[in-house]
Amino acid sequence: MKKHIVVIGGYGHVGAQICRSLGEKYPGRVYAAGRNLDHAERFSQETGGQVKPMRFNRDAPADWDWLKTTKLVIVCIDQENTELAEACLASGTDYIDITANGSFLAQLEQLNDKACRGTGLLSVGLAPGLTNLLAQKAAQALDETSRIDIAIMLGLGDSHGKAAIEWTVDHLNTVYDVKENGHLMEVSSFTDGRRTNFGGRLGRRTAYRFPIR
Repeated sequence: MKKHIVVIGGYGHVGAQICRSLGEKYPGRVYAAGRNLDHAERFSQETGGQVKPMRFNRDAPADWDWLKTTKLVIVCIDQENTELAEACLASGTDYIDITANGSFLAQLEQLNDKACRGTGLLSVGLAPGLTNLLAQKAAQALDETSRIDIAIMLGLGDSHGKAAIEWTVDHLNTVYDVKENGHLMEVSSFTDGRRTNFGGRLGRRTAYRFPIR
């Protein structure tokens, strides 16, 4: 019977918050998974056993037996391939990805064409996530939409984990694809600056391209 919830990267900054919240509602059914079992076990002890430890190494040969009892997988780490997502969906395990790597999310979207027994939910978060839904809602409310630019002000006091900071630094100088007028075009981070009004005392600032999908 599928009843477990596995959070990949579950003892990290964001993953730990997810595990704690879910562990209170489903004690003993939530697993904090990562390649360092000692870290997972210490975190499990901090939760009083509400969250269980689990070893998961994305770089090691895969053993998917644990998916037989897993109802939901929540991914909080960057991945190099879609192997985990494919295994989840093929086994009837639902898959949620909170990461923001645009090129990887594009790979995940291609799985739509495959026969799946589970459901996948991508871009779950503030940005990407809520920003995408707001853009969609705005487009639906307008008679005509030629372009929607999403501008995000960083450094507003949010607390970010080590992985999120490293991801941001790694993408300060990167090339990636965006869709313009229905066609893919190659762009670079921190180019094409646009003046954006953030309102209030923040006023108008220059926003630059960045690969947050």
